[in-house]
Amino acid sequence: MKIAKAHVLAAVAFALSLLPAASSGQVGPGGFDQAQAEQFMQQMRQRMMDALKDQLESSDEEFKILQPKIEKVMRLQIDLSGATGFSMMFGGGRGGFGNPFAFGQPPSELQKAATDLADILRSQESTPRQIKERLAAFRQARTAAQADLAKAREDLLSLLTSRQEAMLVTMGLLE
Repeated sequence: MKIAKAHVLAAVAFALSLLPAASSGQVGPGGFDQAQAEQFMQQMRQRMMDALKDQLESSDEEFKILQPKIEKVMRLQIDLSGATGFSMMFGGGRGGFGNPFAFGQPPSELQKAATDLADILRSQESTPRQIKERLAAFRQARTAAQADLAKAREDLLSLLTSRQEAMLVTMGLLE
């Protein structure tokens, strides 16, 4: 399960490394042209969804119903994995081009809590009380995000055939 999630994240990270350099317009995080980055993310999302539609052997009509639910699971899953571990150690949650299913949207409550916690940990003036408060807020946001992910998975699962369910389990989108 964790390996499949790692593969999804590695694919996203690799795709993000291919972002074109800034050529014009507003420069976003990392020096990339914001419009180019947004277009790239939309194209990447669409390619991923097209491939998934084929793998699930879904009709166009069926996939119109499944796609938003699949994207929600992916967004929540990446959000949860991106707010922990090495991402936090190296300044994760600071804006940037992290989640192709949340690109251009305001940060989630979990991302905000993760950033707040990372900021307080970087500060040499932070007190144990401040750290405990931010840690408690992060844990609460993470628990809420986990519940949201469980609900999103349930909603998706209710629409799938057995074959589609098994495929999404092997891909790491469902448990």
